[in-house]
Amino acid sequence: MALLVLVGCGGGGEETVDAGASDGMVACDPVGQSGCGAGMKCTFVDPEGDGFETACRAAGTVAEGMTCVRGGGFGDDDCAAGSFCTFIGVLPPAQGGTRVCRAICGVGAACDGGQTCAQLVDAPMKAGMCGPSCAPFAGTCGDGMTCAELWTGLGGDFDLFAVCRPPGATGAGQACGADSDCVADHTCLELPGAPVVCRPLCDSTHPCASGSCFEADGGFGACV
Repeated sequence: MALLVLVGCGGGGEETVDAGASDGMVACDPVGQSGCGAGMKCTFVDPEGDGFETACRAAGTVAEGMTCVRGGGFGDDDCAAGSFCTFIGVLPPAQGGTRVCRAICGVGAACDGGQTCAQLVDAPMKAGMCGPSCAPFAGTCGDGMTCAELWTGLGGDFDLFAVCRPPGATGAGQACGADSDCVADHTCLELPGAPVVCRPLCDSTHPCASGSCFEADGGFGACV
């Protein structure tokens, strides 16, 4: 069985992180919201632009599920403690949309119904943020979006789920850097010994025009 490597999961790299403690950072717990003082929240930040850390920031007042604004970089937002400002599953600001406060999740901290914990794979713990999952090919994404941005759940590499994203312009077999580069119903994949290209999604009712359908735990997969 070939190993698929998903490239660019998380809004074209916006949410790809390497969380840990470094000089000037506080090793707090974003899932349990511990390690910060009164009026503060533990969140993920990226002050140097080279990888995320856990740090304490002033807690905002915007509730989960509501529109949020970043005052600076990642984590510098007006979301209340326990949530993170992201455009996962919604039309991003660059396409006329906005970010939304999403709950930070982890082992023992489940998401509300209709959402799944999108794992920040490089974080020092199994943690991430809740994202509104969708079913590929179901036509349930609004704003002209496609259900074709794949995220890893807490179950590991093959625990995949999809969220809505704007379609890109890169077609099947063409080089890509993120899911958001690819046209509707396609994902950006790296295979061992093969280039990183956009590949069609597939399931039991949407077979591959060529190759075979490599299905993950979510009941859908990609043509390889």
